[in-house]
Amino acid sequence: DTIIVAGIPYSITLPAPGFRKYSLPMTYTSYTSSHPYLNPIEKNSDFHIIMRAEVVTSTTGSPIPVTSFDLNTGTTSNPLTNIDSVIVWYTGTNGTFTTPVFFGGAGSVSGAFTVTGNQNLANNSNYFWVTYRLKTGANVGDSVDVDVNGITVNSSLQIHSVTSPAGSRRIRGAYCASAATITGDEDIFNVSISTLNNSSTCSSLAPWPGSTLQLYSNYTTLPATNI
Repeated sequence: DTIIVAGIPYSITLPAPGFRKYSLPMTYTSYTSSHPYLNPIEKNSDFHIIMRAEVVTSTTGSPIPVTSFDLNTGTTSNPLTNIDSVIVWYTGTNGTFTTPVFFGGAGSVSGAFTVTGNQNLANNSNYFWVTYRLKTGANVGDSVDVDVNGITVNSSLQIHSVTSPAGSRRIRGAYCASAATITGDEDIFNVSISTLNNSSTCSSLAPWPGSTLQLYSNYTTLPATNI
């Protein structure tokens, strides 16, 4: 149930028969955006985190919704060539990208665009994540970026003083498969670090998984040493 006061709806809960409790909505406090990761990302692969937005509300009050993000591809190189699609996710009060909930998405974009959805906020800090999927033909060496120009909270557009924090992510190609295929090559006969001293020859087979005579020796399960 709701009650309208001065044109504003307030939710009503019933804690016990015969009593009514009026809960005022939470208030929006602020939002900030940042680039949590700046390492290169592979083209034609799963969605990569480009931006995290933190939306802060009051410590008490009933939920209010976020219904849209006004975004921009910022300093992205050749956005229509590189960006396949966009998804905004929500992780509640968790500031890490764990068990994300879909908020909204868009296809290939360039310049300003809007992602719409409907997500009720929790009290205190809330985290949203802007992710890109890159195209198969994305240009290796180009960079991708996103700006958060504003968000709509409880039907009111909110604009932060810093909409474009420094940073972007460079596009890389897929790493090639690594494998030992030639027996005639350089060998490492001894590794000594602190108390660790391990010797081997090309004719000795290491006893741990993946080892192949004269090609690859796995000694990763040796007892750890202090450095």
